[in-house]
Amino acid sequence: MRNKITNIGELISCNIVRRLNRFTVLINIEGREEAAWLTNTGRLKEIIYEGNTAVCIKLSSPKKLKFVLVGTKVDENKFTLIDTRLQMKCFEIAQEKKMIDWLQDYKLKKRNIKLGKSLIDYYFTDNSKEFFIEVKSAVLFDGYHAMYPDCPSIRGRRHVEDLIEVKKKGKNAGLVFIAAHPFARAFKPFDAGDPILAQLIRKAYKEGVEIHALKMSLLKNGEIILEDPELEIIL
Repeated sequence: MRNKITNIGELISCNIVRRLNRFTVLINIEGREEAAWLTNTGRLKEIIYEGNTAVCIKLSSPKKLKFVLVGTKVDENKFTLIDTRLQMKCFEIAQEKKMIDWLQDYKLKKRNIKLGKSLIDYYFTDNSKEFFIEVKSAVLFDGYHAMYPDCPSIRGRRHVEDLIEVKKKGKNAGLVFIAAHPFARAFKPFDAGDPILAQLIRKAYKEGVEIHALKMSLLKNGEIILEDPELEIIL
């Protein structure tokens, strides 16, 4: 299944020089070096390394940085989608277009809603049920699985714990993983990244928190497609 979600326009080819910090990567564009915004704060060591081919887009209203890194090359036509802003935007568009079966009856009511000790990404309702959803980026790829997390995350642990608690109160809760590597065939928690968080994800599933994975790809022409709205989950 392949459905177009959106088109982000012209992609600019570049090569990664090195990561400068959590939010910035040094890239080479046509022989000149530029600092680009990196929205994904994961370690990303498997894709953010010297010489790797990537794509960026030019910011329409730049403040300090002119570019944002959006993906890394997988083959001649496909790229990973590493920009977490785009991942979230595409999740919202896919839901609005009713491309996600298990969310078709719900409407988005609020973003960044306070829940326990956390701010959870989304609050949906179908007028009779409440649905709290946290979205996570799963770019890490082992040749078969998209995986999360790739590093320890205290914040991620709190998110899952608070979703478990809201589920215990009889409300719907869900974890959505954006499987952002075009070749991913299933999703699973990555124990080596954060064993506590990986086990919390499994606990959440046992407690009734819904676990879903959406596979998205970025194409050379700027299209972002939903390749699979319900990727297999392996816990």
